Amino acid sequence: MGNEPWQNRLKRAGYSQKDFAELIGMSQNAITAQLSGKVEGNPSRYIKFIIMALEKLSTEQKEALEAAIKDES
Repeated sequence: MGNEPWQNRLKRAGYSQKDFAELIGMSQNAITAQLSGKVEGNPSRYIKFIIMALEKLSTEQKEALEAAIKDES
């Protein structure tokens, strides 16, 4: 995982950039820019943190988290 591109890690965690953007309330363009290195400090620490957390969750846990987020909206 260490030097693996964040785009790959996100995909391996089960999320497209579009789905991830919707999940965390950002635009897909913003996520794409961060993950592709088009912005300084790319990706930001909180994006890295979220991707790393998602990598550790089971499918059931991800589904529960997504449901909880939708309920909060």
